[in-house]
Amino acid sequence: MASGKIKTPVPEMGAIALPAINALRICTDVYFRAAKKQNCAISRSINRN
Repeated sequence: MASGKIKTPVPEMGAIALPAINALRICTDVYFRAAKKQNCAISRSINRN
């Protein structure tokens, strides 16, 4: 029945874990976007030389 839900021994743990996972996902997304921009800038500066 509860196949869609992640089983946690303590309900509070699930309530804490979900926002933490979402925050981590947002952080990694922002980080990779910034890293891509940096890589583009680095490759441009190398191409100029």
